[in-house]
Amino acid sequence: MKAANKDLSHLYKRQQILQLATFTLVTIFIWIGFSLFRSQKKTSISAEQTLLSQPLTPSINTQVIESLEQKNHYTQEQLQDFPIYKILVENTKTNKKTATKSAQTQTEIESSIPTSLGSILESTGSGQTQ
Repeated sequence: MKAANKDLSHLYKRQQILQLATFTLVTIFIWIGFSLFRSQKKTSISAEQTLLSQPLTPSINTQVIESLEQKNHYTQEQLQDFPIYKILVENTKTNKKTATKSAQTQTEIESSIPTSLGSILESTGSGQTQ
């Protein structure tokens, strides 16, 4: 009797493994079929994509180049005298920000740097004016 029960339990375990393997195989085939179906769907090109895919014209807009040439170019001397502004928060409750002038010129900025920091900047070339 023990041998028959042992054989039955062994057969039952094999049947469960076979059912699990069959279910897994069917799931894999369904997955592959769905993936193939989804990849074979027709794609359409919208009107916007067609418009964006048109070739570019090789002409150069000379008005843009002329407007760029008209822009102001500042020399290094003019930039040194340019004022620098710093935004400070005056009232923390209303979070109102105001702009105040922190230094008049590059010379005033360099004079406000501590001497030890100024010497480091000069040795690295960061603090030098051109």
